[in-house]
Amino acid sequence: MKPLLRHSIDGICTEVAVLEPSTSVSSSIESKSRYAAFSKTQRRWIVVLVALAAFIPPLSVFIYMPIIDTLAEELDVSIEHINITITSYLLVQGLIPALLSNLSDQLGRRVVYLVSLPIFCAACVGLALQESYPELLIFRMVQTAGTSGLLALGALVVTDVTPRDRRGRYMSGMLIGVNLGPVVAPVAGGFMADTVGWHQCFWLLLAFGSSVGVLMFGLLPETCRHVVGGHSRTDKAEDALILVGSAFVYLSFTCMQDSLAHLAIEKYELKPGIYRGQIKGLPTLQPDKPNRTRTPGSFQVDSGTSINTMAPLLLSR
Repeated sequence: MKPLLRHSIDGICTEVAVLEPSTSVSSSIESKSRYAAFSKTQRRWIVVLVALAAFIPPLSVFIYMPIIDTLAEELDVSIEHINITITSYLLVQGLIPALLSNLSDQLGRRVVYLVSLPIFCAACVGLALQESYPELLIFRMVQTAGTSGLLALGALVVTDVTPRDRRGRYMSGMLIGVNLGPVVAPVAGGFMADTVGWHQCFWLLLAFGSSVGVLMFGLLPETCRHVVGGHSRTDKAEDALILVGSAFVYLSFTCMQDSLAHLAIEKYELKPGIYRGQIKGLPTLQPDKPNRTRTPGSFQVDSGTSINTMAPLLLSR
């Protein structure tokens, strides 16, 4: 029932209906006002910052691939032992994002960024200075603990600062860093390993990670509305479900990865080669051929054919 406004003019009483604002219109205005704290220019710079941070995880993963043979030789361990560092990397990578996402809802995105990046930088120093296999294994796990949540944090920041109807455009901008990682990192890792040594790969990661950390400290504002006001954090049951689901998915992929590797070794008599690229955690297996050559900035070459970085599984004799 619409409220009526009564007016009395010259003894004549009239009733005028008062129009109330539509619920959908008011909710739309309230929804858009949540994102009014940042201008269009500020949003773009925020997306640039989180894109730089999102570039770190694929950079640290794929720059490692071309130096696996060199690490195995210098540390006097087998390729299988080096591959364990990748499996442990994936295990930690599956658990950390859900934990950091929940933590960022409580403490803020900026705080989690400023904690994760120093952890990554400290691990890079350890990896550059390590001289034993246990140190390599431990520091790789610490490294992924500092990087695996950066992509999820970037998506949360974009969600915080952009309206729903414009979110896809800004999200694609943030993912530019993720897509460039598998392209740039293997070339950089192979070139540096063949010219200045594999240690410099981790010093490069340290330089880039510390630079992004300084930019985050100086330029990134807090975007979580639970911290700055205007938004409530997600339900704890939902967070627990996301955590369990993410852990189950990554553990399943890791088990499948190891099972396929052992199957290929036993059935096809293949030697586990370098992980040249991954689709859903699957390794690239290569035959044990003595005539393989290596070119700077690329991968192993068999009979003149280079291995594609995105090949999920190569089963050839």
